[in-house]
Amino acid sequence: MAADVIRSHLRNGELTLAVAAARNALGSPEKHEEAELWALLSRALCRVGEPREAARAATEARRIAEQRPEATVSGSWEVALAHGEALLAQGQPFAARAVFTEAIEGLRSRQRGLVAVDEPLQDVLRAAAEAEVWLGVALAEACRASGHAEEGMAAATRALVHAERTFGRESVEAADALLALGGCRHAAGLEDAARTDLMRCLKIRRGKQEGHPDLAATLDLLGTVERNLGRPADAVKRHREALALWIARCGEHSGPVGSCRHSLAQALHRTGDFEGARTEMTDALLITTRAFGADHVDAHIARFELGRFEMDCGLIEEGLGRMEAARKATIAVLGVDHPVIKSMNRWL
Repeated sequence: MAADVIRSHLRNGELTLAVAAARNALGSPEKHEEAELWALLSRALCRVGEPREAARAATEARRIAEQRPEATVSGSWEVALAHGEALLAQGQPFAARAVFTEAIEGLRSRQRGLVAVDEPLQDVLRAAAEAEVWLGVALAEACRASGHAEEGMAAATRALVHAERTFGRESVEAADALLALGGCRHAAGLEDAARTDLMRCLKIRRGKQEGHPDLAATLDLLGTVERNLGRPADAVKRHREALALWIARCGEHSGPVGSCRHSLAQALHRTGDFEGARTEMTDALLITTRAFGADHVDAHIARFELGRFEMDCGLIEEGLGRMEAARKATIAVLGVDHPVIKSMNRWL
C-alpha cells in the first residue's frame, strides 16, 4: 500500500521523500486510501515546515473522509491527526487542542465497539494503541502551546504508558511521548524533571534514530531546558547539532531551521554574545516569516525577541518599538492570559 510506504519514510525521517511519495500516490490513488494519502501528505508537509500547504492537504483529507465514513481505524485517526497538526503548525493551538481531544474521545468510543469493525482484531488493537500514542503526544503539544502545561503533562503521561505497554520502554514511540512530556514539564517550569525525560529520550534517539529529524527536535528542546538550568554553553552545543541535522534534512530556509535558530539565539544571548544572538534571531525571523507567514505567532514572538536583543545592542528606540508591536500582535492570537504574554510583559 502506498500509505505504508509514506509512513515508512516518515518513521525514517525521510521527510522530502515522504512528501514526494504522497504526491506521486495522489496522482492515481486507490479510493480506499485517498483520505489517508492526503492526511499523510499534510503530516509530511508540517514536518518540513510548510504549514499552509499542510492545511490545504488536511482540508482535502477531511473532505474525502466525510464522504467515506467506513474508513479504517488507522485512516480515521490519521485524518484527525493531520487536521490538528496543521492547525498547530499554523499557530492555532486552541483549535488543535479541541480537534485532538475529540479524536481521542472518538477513538475510545470506537474501541468499545470493536466487534462492529471490519478489520482483523489484532490490527485494530495495534492501530488503536498507535493512535493513543500519536494523538496523546499531539494533544500534549497543543496543550503546551495553548498555555495548559499541566493538562499536557497528563496527556503525555497517558501516551507514554500506552507506548511502553505496546511497543516497549526503549521504543521510538516511548521517545516520542517522553519528548512531549519533557516539553510540557519545561513549560510548567519543572526544568530538572524535563531534563530527565529528555535525556532518556535522547538515549533512545541516539540508539535508534541517529541523523533523524526527531533527534534534532530532542536536542533543540534539551538545549532550551539546559539554558534555563544555567548551562548556556551546553545549550549552544545542543542547538548547533540540531541545526546541522535540520539543515541536512529540510534545507537552510525551512521552518524547523528558523525555529532552531531562534533557540540558538536565546542560548547565545545567555552566554553574553549579544551580537551573535541578534544575528541569529534576525535570521530566525526572516526564515520563520518566509516559511510560516508574517502573521504567524512564531513570527511575532521572534520579532519580539529580536527587539529585545536590539535593545541589548544599544538600539533602544528600534528595539522597544519592535517589542511593543510584536506583543500587541501576539495578544491577538494567544490572548492576554497566555504565559508567553506574561513573559513579554516582564520586559516592557
